[in-house]
Amino acid sequence: WDEWEEPPPGPAPSAVIDSPAARLLSGVWCEGMEALKATEEWVKRRVSLAEGERLADVRSLFLPGSCEEKITHLGKSLKNFTRLKILDLSRNSLISLEGIQHLVHLEKLNLYYNNIAVLKDIFLLRNLGALKELDLRLNPVAKNEADYRLFIVHMLPNLRTLG
Repeated sequence: WDEWEEPPPGPAPSAVIDSPAARLLSGVWCEGMEALKATEEWVKRRVSLAEGERLADVRSLFLPGSCEEKITHLGKSLKNFTRLKILDLSRNSLISLEGIQHLVHLEKLNLYYNNIAVLKDIFLLRNLGALKELDLRLNPVAKNEADYRLFIVHMLPNLRTLG
């Protein structure tokens, strides 16, 4: 079938599901996907934080995108997660990293399969001196900017893994 047409009823063939092309086009099969600008309240609901739990005490936050919701902007949603060490924002639709730059204790950041397209957004990570692992695979910046890896390694000298 044409990639812009609806897939036939029933499950897609497993060969298609397991291919990189199917993963890239997986959004085509998601009906009713909501693009959203994350808020602190949305994050609290999404990860089921208990009432009264201090955001500053949260060390790991997993917010991967789904067929129902994909984050496009973080805004100030993570501002009070001041001691965050691990952040997974994979499979979203982030077009900017604005809002991450204050997470100075971050050690692991997963941005796999988003829409980060320019080095200007990567530059927002410059103050994350504790960052040891960064995954930017399947972001347009990886394809559009020939020296993006060199730029990141020089900007983040403590980085050990760059995916």
